Amino acid sequence: MIRCFFLLVLAAGAHAQTVQGVALNSVSGKPVGAATVQLIGAGAEGDIDIYRSQSDATGRFRFDHVVPGHYRAVADAQGFTRMA
Repeated sequence: MIRCFFLLVLAAGAHAQTVQGVALNSVSGKPVGAATVQLIGAGAEGDIDIYRSQSDATGRFRFDHVVPGHYRAVADAQGFTRMA
Protein backbone atom coordinates (compact mmCIF):
# COMPACT_ATOMS: atom_id res chain seq x y z
CA MET A 1 0.00 0.00 0.00
CA ILE A 2 1.24 3.48 -0.85
CA ARG A 3 0.76 6.34 1.56
CA CYS A 4 0.92 9.89 0.20
CA PHE A 5 1.79 12.98 2.18
CA PHE A 6 0.80 16.33 0.69
CA LEU A 7 2.00 19.85 1.21
CA LEU A 8 -0.19 22.65 -0.12
CA VAL A 9 1.84 25.60 -1.31
CA LEU A 10 -0.19 28.79 -1.56
CA ALA A 11 0.82 31.59 -3.88
CA ALA A 12 -0.45 34.98 -2.74
CA GLY A 13 -3.05 36.43 -5.08
CA ALA A 14 -3.21 33.36 -7.33
CA HIS A 15 -6.33 31.29 -7.94
CA ALA A 16 -4.63 28.05 -8.86
CA GLN A 17 -2.37 26.34 -6.33
CA THR A 18 0.55 23.93 -6.23
CA VAL A 19 0.16 20.65 -4.38
CA GLN A 20 3.20 18.49 -3.76
CA GLY A 21 3.99 15.47 -1.65
CA VAL A 22 5.84 12.19 -1.25
CA ALA A 23 4.59 8.67 -2.04
CA LEU A 24 5.75 6.27 0.67
CA ASN A 25 5.49 2.53 1.21
CA SER A 26 3.09 2.29 4.18
CA VAL A 27 4.94 -0.75 5.59
CA SER A 28 8.61 0.21 5.23
CA GLY A 29 8.25 4.01 5.05
CA LYS A 30 10.56 4.07 2.00
CA PRO A 31 9.80 6.30 -0.99
CA VAL A 32 7.93 4.78 -3.94
CA GLY A 33 9.24 5.90 -7.32
CA ALA A 34 7.20 5.77 -10.54
CA ALA A 35 3.88 5.89 -8.65
CA THR A 36 0.98 7.45 -10.53
CA VAL A 37 -0.76 9.92 -8.23
CA GLN A 38 -4.11 11.50 -9.10
CA LEU A 39 -6.23 14.22 -7.53
CA ILE A 40 -9.88 13.56 -8.34
CA GLY A 41 -12.68 15.96 -7.47
CA ALA A 42 -15.96 17.40 -8.64
CA GLY A 43 -15.69 20.82 -10.24
CA ALA A 44 -17.99 23.75 -9.55
CA GLU A 45 -20.25 22.81 -12.46
CA GLY A 46 -20.32 19.09 -11.71
CA ASP A 47 -17.44 18.25 -14.04
CA ILE A 48 -14.76 15.97 -12.66
CA ASP A 49 -11.30 17.51 -12.29
CA ILE A 50 -8.46 15.03 -12.57
CA TYR A 51 -4.83 15.98 -12.10
CA ARG A 52 -2.13 13.37 -12.72
CA SER A 53 1.50 13.24 -11.69
CA GLN A 54 4.19 10.60 -11.39
CA SER A 55 6.57 10.32 -8.46
CA ASP A 56 10.30 10.52 -9.07
CA ALA A 57 12.91 8.10 -7.67
CA THR A 58 12.65 9.81 -4.26
CA GLY A 59 8.84 9.46 -4.21
CA ARG A 60 8.23 13.18 -4.77
CA PHE A 61 5.35 14.36 -6.95
CA ARG A 62 3.85 17.74 -7.77
CA PHE A 63 0.65 19.16 -9.22
CA ASP A 64 0.75 22.71 -10.60
CA HIS A 65 -2.22 24.97 -11.36
CA VAL A 66 -4.71 23.06 -9.19
CA VAL A 67 -8.04 24.83 -8.98
CA PRO A 68 -9.16 25.26 -5.33
CA GLY A 69 -11.66 22.61 -4.23
CA HIS A 70 -12.09 19.26 -2.52
CA TYR A 71 -10.12 16.35 -3.97
CA ARG A 72 -9.55 12.68 -3.31
CA ALA A 73 -5.97 11.45 -3.78
CA VAL A 74 -5.34 8.09 -5.44
CA ALA A 75 -1.91 6.49 -5.83
CA ASP A 76 -0.97 3.43 -7.90
CA ALA A 77 2.36 1.71 -8.42
CA GLN A 78 3.32 -1.70 -9.77
CA GLY A 79 3.43 -4.28 -6.98
CA PHE A 80 1.35 -2.15 -4.54
CA THR A 81 -2.28 -2.04 -3.50
CA ARG A 82 -4.14 1.08 -4.66
CA MET A 83 -4.37 3.73 -1.94
CA ALA A 84 -7.26 6.18 -2.01
